[in-house]
Amino acid sequence: MIEFDPCTFTTAEPITPSLEAVGYYLEPDHILSVEAFWALRDRPLLMQGEPGSGKTELPVALAKSVGAKLRFLSCYEGVGPAQSLYSWDTNLQRFYIEREGHGSDQFKSTKERIYNPQTLVPGVLMEALLDPNPHSCVVIDEIDKVPKNGLFSAMLLRFLETFTITIMETQHIVRPAAGVAPHVFITSNATDDDPLDAPLRRRSKFLRFRRPDPQRMMTILASQVPNLSDRVMKQVTEFVHLLGQTDDLDKPISLSETIAWAKTLAWMNCDKLTLGVVRQTVSDLGKGDDEQERIMITADYLFGKIGASAEARL
Repeated sequence: MIEFDPCTFTTAEPITPSLEAVGYYLEPDHILSVEAFWALRDRPLLMQGEPGSGKTELPVALAKSVGAKLRFLSCYEGVGPAQSLYSWDTNLQRFYIEREGHGSDQFKSTKERIYNPQTLVPGVLMEALLDPNPHSCVVIDEIDKVPKNGLFSAMLLRFLETFTITIMETQHIVRPAAGVAPHVFITSNATDDDPLDAPLRRRSKFLRFRRPDPQRMMTILASQVPNLSDRVMKQVTEFVHLLGQTDDLDKPISLSETIAWAKTLAWMNCDKLTLGVVRQTVSDLGKGDDEQERIMITADYLFGKIGASAEARL
């Protein structure tokens, strides 16, 4: 049996305090990986986990902690270079061609007139490169929605290898304005049964995100909703945890939905979670009549456990 000696480490740029200052608490097993990713910038951070496990909250918190703009590139089957890299404004191109054709620049080549730099429309990844903030951040969201081994995947791999973009029509190379690569986050809902492309996984630092356990959920709620009573906080935590263990919902209640629900309960000065309170506020948890009905059916079954166990701990 292999035994590992306990070790301690120090980093040049610890980020845990700044994250906690904006209300985000890293899982202990994630701290070193996130700090290395943030400091080295040599590859993207691939965050994989089921919907609602809190993947997007990390880049949101990191960008907020350094006052950087966070850009999102939403993935879908038809996403391509126009959304991610760049495109050309054809109306502006027509305008500049006509204007330069009658002015002092009439002897420019046709190519120079068509691909005037002022007609270039940056995509999300190019915007991240052009951002002068040294902590430019970009999220490539739900990469698993893109067809494998397609044009977008090949283009993305090229970008992640060089952190540059070549404008094919002019051969101009766009490099990071701040002189350092942007922080690139990739989120994925893929499962081990249907994994992402191997080249993308090999080029990334990988983190598995799981739904917060009750103890971590309490820490998150205490930070995000400080005016929620301890009793209700414990009842909310246990209710959402038990609800996630059933097969009655298409997807578990997400972290963001739980926080939104807790804020509603705090706003209404709720001092005890009851079945009636759940019914009045179920719109924070269930998105649609069918989902809300299933939550209430499950709540009716679970609520005796929640009330008894939460009260016993208070």
